[in-house]
Amino acid sequence: MELLRTANAGMLLKIDGTSVLLDGVSKALYPYLGTPNDLREKLCANFPDIVAFTHTHEDHYDVDYVSAYERETHRNVLGPYELYPVEQNSIKIFRINTRHLGKAKVPHVSFVITGSKTVWFMGDATPASLKEMENMPRPNVLIVPFAYGISPSAWRDTINTGAGHIIFLHLPEPEDDSLKLRETLKNTVGNTSRAVVLNMAEKIII
Repeated sequence: MELLRTANAGMLLKIDGTSVLLDGVSKALYPYLGTPNDLREKLCANFPDIVAFTHTHEDHYDVDYVSAYERETHRNVLGPYELYPVEQNSIKIFRINTRHLGKAKVPHVSFVITGSKTVWFMGDATPASLKEMENMPRPNVLIVPFAYGISPSAWRDTINTGAGHIIFLHLPEPEDDSLKLRETLKNTVGNTSRAVVLNMAEKIII
């Protein structure tokens, strides 16, 4: 399985011959990172098989990309309002209703992708939402915002999922990290190889 960071809190997964874009295109909304122009062009020239968004905040959802995807592919974008599960080739995607971090009141879902590996993509769900996932297949890969590792209690719940790889998103690039979120995260999670922080357009193969 190949994972590529494409947006502030978004990933492109290639799993079992299927490409899945999750919260994967966003505009730059400082301090949140936008999808680089060259990467956006690639995602438009070769649309993924499945495009899904956890919610419609602009650092996770790009209406122009969604419109282009639906117009050009004649496929619907998956999001908080669609029925699930969805099957394509050998993979299946489940939607789990979860609560957005903080005080934001917006329809929000997290995704479970199953195939030869299982991926949980939490979007902006609060760490407490992991309890909503207890009946889902255990993840090989857990993709989360930095809040899942910023405190010892959140990190404990995160590693208790049993995920072999935990990928942290929603982080600024190192040179723009004035709040030292990366340093705080590092201090909590330590040197474990299970924790992965990807820079923009960085790829990992699992």
